[in-house]
Amino acid sequence: MNTAVTEALFLLLFIVAIIAMAPDIDWVVLLILGVATNLVFPVAFYPFSKTLWMAFDLVFMKKLER
Repeated sequence: MNTAVTEALFLLLFIVAIIAMAPDIDWVVLLILGVATNLVFPVAFYPFSKTLWMAFDLVFMKKLER
């Protein structure tokens, strides 16, 4: 889940940045934005990702026990 959310965020930021810089795209800024997003976000989102996975697991295990 952590990887999927990170890549979705990267795609969203990439598209917004491309639209914002439409006529003359600065690829260095996009590279820095992409590297920063893919390095910082997974570390910051990890506790929330782990909690969400445990919640999904708990819900599905309860359904299997019935």
